[in-house]
Amino acid sequence: MTPRIFDAHCDTILKIVDDGADILDPGCDAHITAPAMLEAGIGCQVFACFVSRKHWAGDAAERALTLLEAARALDGQGPFVLPGTRQELLDLAGDDSRVGILLAVEGGEALGGKVETVAQWAALGVRYLTLAWSDNDLTGSAFGKNRGLSELGRQVVAELERHRILVDVSHMSDAALADTLELVTRPPIASHSSCRALCPAPRNLTDEQLRALADLGGVAGVNFASTFIAADAYRAHWPIVKKYMPRLKGETEEIKAVAKEMDRELAATRRPPLSALADHVDHMVKVAGVQTAALGSDLDGFTHGPEGLEDCTALREVARDLERRGYSEADLERICWGNWARVFGETFAD
Repeated sequence: MTPRIFDAHCDTILKIVDDGADILDPGCDAHITAPAMLEAGIGCQVFACFVSRKHWAGDAAERALTLLEAARALDGQGPFVLPGTRQELLDLAGDDSRVGILLAVEGGEALGGKVETVAQWAALGVRYLTLAWSDNDLTGSAFGKNRGLSELGRQVVAELERHRILVDVSHMSDAALADTLELVTRPPIASHSSCRALCPAPRNLTDEQLRALADLGGVAGVNFASTFIAADAYRAHWPIVKKYMPRLKGETEEIKAVAKEMDRELAATRRPPLSALADHVDHMVKVAGVQTAALGSDLDGFTHGPEGLEDCTALREVARDLERRGYSEADLERICWGNWARVFGETFAD
């Protein structure tokens, strides 16, 4: 029996805010829709509110609040519920009629350079901050300069922990990730990062990083984007992405036009098999233990996933693949639900 699924990262809120997507509609052009989530057995979904100055010309802090309020507004619509306590979160494991919503912010520039913004986010129910997407005033990114945490970044990490908000190291440079793991006192997470041993993308985690995360009680969620799960896909995609990246900035409509150009080139490349996702879970388990491996799909944050990935029902297929590979019922439950439930449960004051 496939366990309930807890997915720690999607970018669907951007489709809701920028494209007017109605994810209650099964015909909605999004990976994440309410009917597909119920079909897939998704019991909890983290909606990441992504802000990067490379992609947003306006006030980053204001943009983050707009996205957060849109995510909060899903509460009570269709099957969606915003758990207010740890117990309410845990209870979702036994209720296949509801889907929990948790909130996160992706990109430290959303703080607007102010440590005190963390308290405002805590009041809104933010559960983690992905410190880096591109380079910012907190840290360097995997695709930018390999610099460590700034003094502001160190202050932000301390403030996040004070407010029980998880520190997310996805996208971080190796130097900044090492700095962060030395600072944290609570389990850190990599919400949507796969394994560098299987795919050499620099935003994937090395075996050493996975073990360090495990030593701190942390959890890593496998990213579903083709670029980060297969070496040949990464080698084919990265030159294309690098070519278009300088143009992916400005107003929303400009970015969409450039992204369509890029997607046409990416679509001509070969897609890896869906089984590559379970390969990454296998590797995490072997290197860092079953208590560290989980799912962080990044759905609606990319257009080119592996073969067979059409929507969020792919999460269920990954779980079934793991079951076929011989994972016990207990281990499968930890990977699909329990590991995230443990660390996210600690973000609630109760």
